[in-house]
Formats: sequence, C-alpha cells, structure tokens
Amino acid sequence: MHTKSENRAKHLNVFLGMAGLVCILLACACLVLLLSLQVDDLWYWYRNVQEKLTQLEAYIRSLRPYYFFIPAVLLTYTARGFVPIFSISAICLMVGVALPAYLALPLNLIGVAIIMTIKYYKGKRSGGGTALRFFVKNVPVRKLLERDGAANPWLLFAFRLIPSFPEGSISRIYGAMDFGYKRYILISLAGFAPKLFSYTFIGQNVFDPLSAKFLTPIIVILLISGFSLLFINAIWSFVDKNVQLTLQERIAMRTKRKKRLKEWKEKIL
Repeated sequence: MHTKSENRAKHLNVFLGMAGLVCILLACACLVLLLSLQVDDLWYWYRNVQEKLTQLEAYIRSLRPYYFFIPAVLLTYTARGFVPIFSISAICLMVGVALPAYLALPLNLIGVAIIMTIKYYKGKRSGGGTALRFFVKNVPVRKLLERDGAANPWLLFAFRLIPSFPEGSISRIYGAMDFGYKRYILISLAGFAPKLFSYTFIGQNVFDPLSAKFLTPIIVILLISGFSLLFINAIWSFVDKNVQLTLQERIAMRTKRKKRLKEWKEKIL
C-alpha cells in the first residue's frame, strides 16, 4: 500500500516528465513559426502590423526620466518578496519594455536577488512550510533534496533553471535547511540568469513579436526548462528505484532473520 505522500510524489514525477516534453515541443513550435516568416505573404502582413507596434514602442521609450521608474521597480520587487502580486517573469518583462538593456539587466538582477533573499530568510526564521513537510515525508524526494546530509546545491541550480517553478518554496526550504547564504544566492542567480536574460530581451523586443530577437529567447527558455525537468525527473526516478531496492533488501533480511530464529527455536525444542 502506498501512502498519500508517495502517491503525490509519483504524480509529481509523471507531471515533471510530461511538462519537460511539452516545453521541448513548444520550443520546436516556436522554431517552426520563426522559419515560417520566410514566406513572403506572411512577412508582408506582419510588416503592416509592425508599423503600429513601432509607433507604440517609440511612445513608451520617450517616457522619461528613468530615475522615477527605478525606485518603483525596486519597491515592486521588494513587495513581491512578501506578497506574490506579480510573477518574477512579468516584472522582468515590464522592466525590459520600459528601460534600455544596460539598465534593465542589472535592475532585474538586483530585484531577483532581493526576492530570493527575503524568501531565504523567511525560511530560515519560520521554516520551509508545506513544501518542506512534503519532502521530509517522502523518502525518494528527501534523498533527492539532500546530498551528504545537507541541502543539494546541484538541485538548487536545476530548480532555478525552470520557469514558473515555485521559487519562494525552494528559497524557504534552503533557508530552513541552513544552506549557506552566499552559496545559496550565487547558485540561485547563476541558475536564474538564463531566464533573467531571456525575459529581459523578450521585453526589449516585445514590439517585434515575430522577430528572431523575440522568439529566440523564448526558444532558449523552453529548451532549458524542458531538459531541466527531464533531468530532475530522471534523477528522481533513479533515487526512487534505489530506495525501493533498499526497502526490498530490508524486507528480505528481516525474512531471513525470522526464518533463522524459527529454525533455532525448533532445534532447541
């Protein structure tokens, strides 16, 4: 009989594999869309639409000064650390739309670091919440999360690569497990960097949605996400298999002990 925690873990395992395949298929679809722009009729239609988008872009870029916008963005990121008002991807996109790349990239990097720091210290102070309790109850998941008795840094990096993965839960878990802050923030930002760059450049080119500059970052995000999900799914399956083998070995050893004890009692009697 499987416990509820084990059943949830198996469902999550299946979901990760399916989600990884979906991401890779969506990346292929975006690539097909990019190649289809070589068709003259479609390109002519898109050029007419793009003229209107260019006018809108010129208006937004003309909004000045930037120094009013930067504090508002930092406040939004700080608020996001406490209340999930917007997704991180949405904020990165908006900053990419409104600011030039040389301002948008460092601003998004600082903002993401603020969110991750707030969530980390919330976990350090009040625990990892329901996500950590789920991991602790399930043996394969716990084995996956731990490495040499401590939180697994490679898994943290892999989690940060996946878009829409609950970054707050992961941050709180690693805070609750007393993972060193410096290592945590460096690994987290390194893993999040491909998404941060992609989201920012998507925002930079949002007014040219069928261009290679817009579609290529989306393809990159989807491919990284897909292969990261498949990688985590494969590691999870491997750990789960080893745990099951260990349990079977324990059951076999107990059976042998009972058999030997029974034989010893029969000899005595």
